Amino acid sequence: MSEDLTNKLPKGDDNVASILLSIDSRLQRLEQKVEERLYDARPIWQKVVADIAQLQEGQRELQAGHRELQQGVRQLHEGQQRLEATMASEFCQVNKSILNVFYQIEVLNDTVLNVQVRHRDVDRRVRVLEQGHKKPSNSST
Repeated sequence: MSEDLTNKLPKGDDNVASILLSIDSRLQRLEQKVEERLYDARPIWQKVVADIAQLQEGQRELQAGHRELQQGVRQLHEGQQRLEATMASEFCQVNKSILNVFYQIEVLNDTVLNVQVRHRDVDRRVRVLEQGHKKPSNSST
């Protein structure tokens, strides 16, 4: 069943040498083809390497931009917190001022009401006096 493959080899040193020369020739052609293909692929490979370097640089710039963006967001957040605190303080002051104005208006209203009451009292008294003046006196003339 198993064949001896060495039986198919030609006999003699000349044949072995010609086979080796044939193998060497084929190997040289193969090496030449590989070298040509490498030469053809070298510019592509160089472009790929350059593109990868460019991508890496872009990635570094993107990361730096991301860090700057994060820092900007933090600063914005801190500024917003300061603004909220300032607005809360200002709101309290405005609220106190409004309450003070309301109190002053209430005092003014009370004063106006007192003046009106006094005015009515004076008006009533004047009418009484005027009516007393218009009455003819009962004295004999």
